[in-house]
Amino acid sequence: MEEFNGIIFYRKKYRENDLLIKMLTDDYGKRSFFIGQGSRKKNRLSYGLQDFTLGSYAGRISNNGFSFVNEVINEEIYSSIYSDIDKGSYVKYVFSLIDSAFEDGLVIPAWFRILRESLELIDHDTSPELIAHAFEIKLLKVFGVNLDFFSCKICGRDDLPLDLSFKYDGMICSNHQNLDDFRFHLDSRMVKCLQVLTIGTIKSISKMNLDEKNMKILRDVCDEIYRNYIGIYPKTKSFIDKLRNES
Repeated sequence: MEEFNGIIFYRKKYRENDLLIKMLTDDYGKRSFFIGQGSRKKNRLSYGLQDFTLGSYAGRISNNGFSFVNEVINEEIYSSIYSDIDKGSYVKYVFSLIDSAFEDGLVIPAWFRILRESLELIDHDTSPELIAHAFEIKLLKVFGVNLDFFSCKICGRDDLPLDLSFKYDGMICSNHQNLDDFRFHLDSRMVKCLQVLTIGTIKSISKMNLDEKNMKILRDVCDEIYRNYIGIYPKTKSFIDKLRNES
């Protein structure tokens, strides 16, 4: 058996009493685990395989088909994420982005560490929306999108006011902003925000203070980027948008 750490992405019923668990592991990437009789209340593994759980496990990793968990060594449930629908919704969205961005079995220890740190921060009341936007921006290159938020795509200058342009796939400086009537008209603070989300650590990003107006601008920018460049709209994002429209 192998021992590994894992973050539970989701669990779903499989057949009558079994479970399928999707988790990101530190040493084996994303894997799907079959838990026989896992939906029964008395199953000894079930508690350690709850949603929003970071655990240490022992089991068998298979490169073909399902893997298996034989033992829960220890577990930590992020309780405030588990009990807060807002936090939980954004975390589920982050999970779905990672699930879409990386193939199963691809070992991504750096992303495991970033995700683990993000869950700890959200569990201790860092804005879940801000962290979700950080993942949206940081995952762009993984999706094959190379938007440059740091210098003008036309002349390369970074010492003039910049604005985002889909026409030029990145920023354009004030000398060239007349070339795109549909640029975003972002102010310097929002441009800086996109830059920090691109290269900043999750811990430094968690300290950013955006008011509701600027958070909405950031939300709209990220939505437009994903609509125009990525083309995915996970159910988790649809649920977040529905919650926002109802509030």
